[in-house]
Amino acid sequence: MLKLTDDQLALAIKLDPATISLIVKKTTGPLYNLIFQMVRNREDAEDVLQETYIKMYNNLSGFRGESSLPTWLYRVATNAALEKLRKISPDRGIRDFQDEEFQEITINDRRALDEFNPERMMMNEEFKTVLNTYLQELPEKTRLVFVLRDQENLTLEEIVMITGDSDWSVKGRLKRARSFLREKLAGYLTEGEVNYEG
Repeated sequence: MLKLTDDQLALAIKLDPATISLIVKKTTGPLYNLIFQMVRNREDAEDVLQETYIKMYNNLSGFRGESSLPTWLYRVATNAALEKLRKISPDRGIRDFQDEEFQEITINDRRALDEFNPERMMMNEEFKTVLNTYLQELPEKTRLVFVLRDQENLTLEEIVMITGDSDWSVKGRLKRARSFLREKLAGYLTEGEVNYEG
């Protein structure tokens, strides 16, 4: 995503306009994708992205470098998106997997998974739509971990820094998200609803 030299980071902390512009230019796409996966509404995602950059600008002078700047920005964006979700649906709160509901996920049809080619499927627009639909069934924090790791390719250490959760909690959420999506996609593929060329 974004790699800053020590000099660029020092300029960013001093709110140098050219460096701030570079940061915004290099991070807009990945941050927007993350935010959109969480709020699922273009206008809300744009609002949260704007709020993220406002918070970045207002707080950059206090950046201590305990994590990389991109990791810090992901955390700011994540918190802003979660705050937006709470405002949209305050009575819902941040839900997480219930033990009985999601812990014992099994795959019913192994054949469908054996024939599954992720690279070919990701090219299929219908599959992308289905995957995004299933992603929305995940609890917010679990979806966040999945998006950060498997779509944004962040390391587990970076995700721990962004979410503020423990290492084992992040790993558990990632495992549950992958298992849940695997089960859903296996069922979908078994029903023959996804059309892809072999």
